[in-house]
Amino acid sequence: YLATYTQYIPVGDHSVLKPKIRWIGSSRTAGLDAGNRFFSIAEGRSTSNLFDRGTQTSLGKLGIRGYASNGSLAARNVGIASLEYHFPLWNIFRGPGTLPAFIEQAHGFVFADGNYIQRVAGGERFLPSVGGGLSLDSHFFGYVPVKFNVEYQNGLKKSEFGDDSIFFSIESNGLF
Repeated sequence: YLATYTQYIPVGDHSVLKPKIRWIGSSRTAGLDAGNRFFSIAEGRSTSNLFDRGTQTSLGKLGIRGYASNGSLAARNVGIASLEYHFPLWNIFRGPGTLPAFIEQAHGFVFADGNYIQRVAGGERFLPSVGGGLSLDSHFFGYVPVKFNVEYQNGLKKSEFGDDSIFFSIESNGLF
């Protein structure tokens, strides 16, 4: 099972508070082990990929920000509670000469995550993380929205492979 809930709460004129809850779990109670496909996965980001922010969500796994991926962690239930605060830095709204590019806005964000993992092998883990970043919203060729991001993540439990990392990403939500 996979459940996600996100709420956007306006704070001031152009800032937003974004609480988000993600949960993935397995209804199977017997025979859960690493060789069986009926379990949930908590996965940190890839340390070899500078563009992997560790925020992926799919039916088979949840990404955990701030923790290196030293293999996947088999779990019966994984819950992630996030709180993000997004705020504008600079309204640009111009392009470079006659080039087909238009830069809209630069904004920042900070986050705090609480990651709860109920392990298949028994026991529970709580993996907190914090961080922040900068984003630049733009459009190319008049129709293609592109967001450039730089993000800092800090996994607070160093004994559980928490680390400090900076990531770069480029996002696009479609052509038209």
